[in-house]
Amino acid sequence: MYIDNLYFEVTRRCNMKCSHCLRGCAQKVDLTIDVVDRFLRLNEVTSIGRIGFSGGEPSLNSRVIRETVALLERLRIGIGSFDITTNAKSKNLDFFLAVAELFAYANSSYFEEESSELSISRSYWHAEQGQDESWIDTLKAFRFTRERRFLEYDPRFIISDGRAKRNGLGSRKANQKATIGANRYRDGRVELDESMIYINALGQICADCDYSYATQKRFALGDATKDRLIDIAVNHGNVNDL
Repeated sequence: MYIDNLYFEVTRRCNMKCSHCLRGCAQKVDLTIDVVDRFLRLNEVTSIGRIGFSGGEPSLNSRVIRETVALLERLRIGIGSFDITTNAKSKNLDFFLAVAELFAYANSSYFEEESSELSISRSYWHAEQGQDESWIDTLKAFRFTRERRFLEYDPRFIISDGRAKRNGLGSRKANQKATIGANRYRDGRVELDESMIYINALGQICADCDYSYATQKRFALGDATKDRLIDIAVNHGNVNDL
């Protein structure tokens, strides 16, 4: 199976407490490689257009990022691009190695470097809690590193969910209509469409990455270790006949 956009929430831990955070309060929950392994095998994943690692603060569980890269290599699953965002609050050499290994593996498949990003969030909220400038300079050694500057955090685009909602921030609403869709062809093949697949740290499947932890629970579509994506699409009637 080919998945166009696949994101893993590698942790719900965070070393900051930002007013605009859509997730909500941090939790001591980490994604395990067992969930990733069972999900990839259950769905017989062969290639991924874009893979992302989110949080929480993803650098706090760099181990599972490295383990996922090793698993992708063992299963010979190619990736086209990747996406990671970090607050760069503190130095973490294991995270640096995780990014380097991800880049090295991606470079061996059908890699689209121009579409890949290691993003460093430069919001007002991150700046006021302190960021390690020397560590940021180190991360910028990767040519795909990008700094998301202050002006990109327009209040109009903040999602009003989680802590942001409690603080009265943001005007965008969480997407309550996100689903997993599939296309059924005349020869009987059924394939996923370009749906977003988001596997959270609890192993739940969501169809959008911009949810608070509470909203994820509310809109979860299945269990990543038990429920096939195709079956979820079919059971929800989200199949287009082509």
